[in-house]
Amino acid sequence: MLRILALLLLPLTAFAQPQFTSSDIPWVGDADTVNYLLYQSIAGDLDAETGNGFNWDYSALPFLTYSGFFNLVEHRLPVTPAAVNFPAAQNEEYSIGSGETVIFWQLENDTLFALGEGSTGAPAGYTPRLPELVFPMAFGETDTHTHVYLANGQPVSQRVMTMSYDGYGTVTTPYGTQDGAMRIRRMERDSSFLLGTVTETITYTWYKPGGYIPVLTITTTGAPGLYFCFASRQNGLVNSTENQSEMNFAPFPVPASDAIQWAGPTAESAKLTDHTGRIIREFRNAGNRIAVNDIPSGVYLLHLTLHDGRQRQCRVVIE
Repeated sequence: MLRILALLLLPLTAFAQPQFTSSDIPWVGDADTVNYLLYQSIAGDLDAETGNGFNWDYSALPFLTYSGFFNLVEHRLPVTPAAVNFPAAQNEEYSIGSGETVIFWQLENDTLFALGEGSTGAPAGYTPRLPELVFPMAFGETDTHTHVYLANGQPVSQRVMTMSYDGYGTVTTPYGTQDGAMRIRRMERDSSFLLGTVTETITYTWYKPGGYIPVLTITTTGAPGLYFCFASRQNGLVNSTENQSEMNFAPFPVPASDAIQWAGPTAESAKLTDHTGRIIREFRNAGNRIAVNDIPSGVYLLHLTLHDGRQRQCRVVIE
């Protein structure tokens, strides 16, 4: 009887997993330095490292040894010249490292679509648009979607994507530890109708609750035991186009219900926009605080204009 009572008294959080929702993916205003490793050896079976309350320890991955291998990743409103070819895009994922690349994203009806990607000069579009993630997902849920690529109106290849929310717990990288991380496993099976070939790629991504750049991403390479690895260095609200020490301010509380405040820079003006860029509210003489008690619950982008003309932006959550 005492054993049963002890089990009943265990913290409920040991068993509770939040849903994976669209507010948990990176969006406009999120940016970070992402270090990467190419063909990195990882022992063990990543598929077996799953479940509730799991502790993923990747602190030994040599990101610090190869600190020069990095990209600056920024999610922003579409601004590159090629964006005119993707009028439905709401989010431009811009990455600069050895080159400049961009991915155009659209979030519609709880589905995240990739509209196109490639070099900033000539990104290729997906016809039709490519569904990447479907929300919400409950812990343990698996979704499968089939996408047929067209060329001149004719099917040329097919991708079957199987997405699973298979892990919840703590993930550690050389840059720190994240509690409450949600692991999404995505398998892509690509079939070419022209060549008769089939390839499979599995990507494991650890998302931080509330969004931002994923803490860690590991992708199979096709070679057994070797992976592409990507780790978020700061995993905070920074702007890759400016000095991070100047930009690393953190509005609070999260989520907010009455007001949003921030330490550091005082703002001459502020505004809140939704994920489409529509202005929800503008504030004059904002200082370090804005009232949000009458703004509907949701995820917004906070834009600040400082007294010296500099800009700040980050994502905020209102409940």
